[in-house]
Amino acid sequence: MKNDAQCKQSYTILNDIWRKVKYVPGGASPCNYKHCDKSSFPTSWYRFQEPAGYKLPIAPPVLRSGNCAVCQTTVSAWIEERRDPVLGEGIIDINICNSYSTTECGWKTQGKAVACQDDGGELFYLYYLSSTTTCDIAYCALGA
Repeated sequence: MKNDAQCKQSYTILNDIWRKVKYVPGGASPCNYKHCDKSSFPTSWYRFQEPAGYKLPIAPPVLRSGNCAVCQTTVSAWIEERRDPVLGEGIIDINICNSYSTTECGWKTQGKAVACQDDGGELFYLYYLSSTTTCDIAYCALGA
């Protein structure tokens, strides 16, 4: 399969360990729930890399109650279309939901995603993301 042209363009790597999805019933301790992607997060293309995980979740989190129940923030994002882009498909439009407590899809925003392959043949995803509407909302990723 051929990479989309976007795969060869510049992007920002997100590899903060606090971004990794780690479900903790009732919330993690310690919890730094003030992590957010509101300020200093320009609209741009991003790639998740370990130790932050490698892709946005495609389903709402199972656990949504308690600070840091999903990752080190209060509200975490997931892709409403419930699928990853496929290599060779090109850029797809996505809706990004944010989950918290009883709200499965709140504070919805639009984005884009594309599947890419590096020179070693490893699949990765790029996401076109914008800053969140408020603090305590962040983009967290699933790990391998």
